[in-house]
Amino acid sequence: MDLEPGGSISPLRLCVLCRTASDGAGGHLVVLRDWLDARALLGCVVDVGDVVQRWVQIWIQDVDRVATSLRAYQSSLSNTILEERWARMVEAVEEICPQDLVRTGFEREAAPALFLDPLRGKVKPLMHEASGMPFEVCRDDGLLRERGLALFSTTLHRYLYIEALGLESPFVAATEGAPGSDVHPLASKMTGINRDLISLNAGGGRMLVRRYSPISMGQFIEVLGGATWPGVAHGSGLVHIDNESIEAEQRGGESIDPDRFFLGRHGRWGRLVETLHLKMRLIADALGAVSQMASRTGRPLLNLSDESFQVEVWDRACGLPRLWTARAVLVDPGAAVALPIEGSRLSYFVSPEGLGRGIYRPQLGIESARGLCSLRFRQVTIDDDGSATIEGTFQTDERVKADGSDLVALQLNMAGERVEVFVRLESASAMASGELRFRSVPQRVGASAGKAMRAAEGVPMRDVTFEVLPLLSTPCDLYAIGVLAVKALLTGPDKSVAEALDEALSLARQASALHGELGGESAPALHDRIRLIFDADARWSGSLGPQRLTAEKLSPQEAFDLVPPELWWRVLAAVVRMFPGMGPDSICRDLGDSRGGGAHRVFGPAIEDVDDLLVRTRSLMLIDWRYNREVHSVIRGMRTQMIDMGVGIGR
Repeated sequence: MDLEPGGSISPLRLCVLCRTASDGAGGHLVVLRDWLDARALLGCVVDVGDVVQRWVQIWIQDVDRVATSLRAYQSSLSNTILEERWARMVEAVEEICPQDLVRTGFEREAAPALFLDPLRGKVKPLMHEASGMPFEVCRDDGLLRERGLALFSTTLHRYLYIEALGLESPFVAATEGAPGSDVHPLASKMTGINRDLISLNAGGGRMLVRRYSPISMGQFIEVLGGATWPGVAHGSGLVHIDNESIEAEQRGGESIDPDRFFLGRHGRWGRLVETLHLKMRLIADALGAVSQMASRTGRPLLNLSDESFQVEVWDRACGLPRLWTARAVLVDPGAAVALPIEGSRLSYFVSPEGLGRGIYRPQLGIESARGLCSLRFRQVTIDDDGSATIEGTFQTDERVKADGSDLVALQLNMAGERVEVFVRLESASAMASGELRFRSVPQRVGASAGKAMRAAEGVPMRDVTFEVLPLLSTPCDLYAIGVLAVKALLTGPDKSVAEALDEALSLARQASALHGELGGESAPALHDRIRLIFDADARWSGSLGPQRLTAEKLSPQEAFDLVPPELWWRVLAAVVRMFPGMGPDSICRDLGDSRGGGAHRVFGPAIEDVDDLLVRTRSLMLIDWRYNREVHSVIRGMRTQMIDMGVGIGR
């Protein structure tokens, strides 16, 4: 269905896929994904012969999702803030993958309020029957104020109106719950000449069109292991977007390409090694994409999972297996919303989906807590610009964590003025048991409040309300990529992601404990300590060995014949270092430990680790595998005979 109302004479047209009759489960449109403030629809670019030149995903801004997901923060959000957030996301995508975009002009400018007529295959505006004029989104705050309606710039509400009628125009709520005594619900206008319409972009949100790759990261990981790819799901069936997906359904699924590997002629032995390298490439792609997005937008994502990535698999060239053309791209812009701290330059991030999704959700050191506390101000410093910094002592019976990155919000009453002060706690300098020292974030305060703060120095204050705000940043995303690495490298038909993750975290804790036992800073490197752990207990090889890189049946011993143990210890070390707060080896000490100079810097050490592993795994592919297996088999057989004969052998 052509997205240009009234048609277009362009040789290339942007279209959205729409079923004439609604699928009972999926509706008219093929919704690929829902995000915090947008949804993605399946579309395509076609030529004058109606031949599809490129499959695309059409991102349409949807403020209703924000309003319903972040009700507690609505006073801090607005259409203006979300459009600024959208603009930063667009800039990031343009810098990271400009070749993936199909530019329409609506990336930075508001699109018209659009509706679909599935029966006639047309995109139309909502029409006003009395005047015959189209409804548009009202962005005129002055007009909205005169009508007593919520302003566009300072709220999350939107209204449709007839621009030519001005104040005399009927106003229609384009967002759920838009206030106003004389506002018509949108459903009341979907009658008469509008009766066959369904909403496409009723709120006039901005739009972004980019290349669509139908394979998610999770699906591609399974394909690398030997599983099949089912195709693009929609409702109760599949959508066929190429000949391969049609053939795949006829065969009951397919594995992308029968001739998938360079080392396929070596059987399962060669496939194991090549799969390790290809999976490390996927992890490298994920780290690089998230690092670039965080660098460009200045915020974390906070909702990463394997579904946040799609894998582009291009047509193979002569002699090049198709799996080697794969590239993972980030297709989820993230759910993090920055909430500014009033009077300061600091912001903290929240997510409507909570912290992460399912197994990708990191565990907070302590959940958000609130209660009453006692305070003493030790010193109050007020700068020339009116910014106040408070140092003092904090005491509460509630369970709170010190020495972390979290913020504590204190609700103070200073000279009759309610002041919210944000502080960080630390225990090192506390003088009494049960007390914590704090230092506040510099915040601008009024003259009377500043004077009252200084007067309160040394005066005990009781029953002060506080709330712990977990300061979440890019370490949450690093954790999610660590879980993704666990899924790619350590799971199989007999091992779930939850089981493998639990064992990987146990390995991280044991390596941390061994660090202290072996002298702290003088202890062996992480990969050497992992070797000691595996040597001390053979069960680790069965749990976290390389045998699950593919779905083929290999024993840990057979897998270690192909993947050098020294390399595998480094692979495991790179994975466990991504989990924050697991000990001295973790890249980040907690989920808010974003390094100075940019939140994206937390990904740097992990990228270096994986880049090193890519070089090492690539070198494995140059080995004569038949000779290698025969040598290992002979050595293993001789070692077994010597043990049976009672001959002592060393390691």
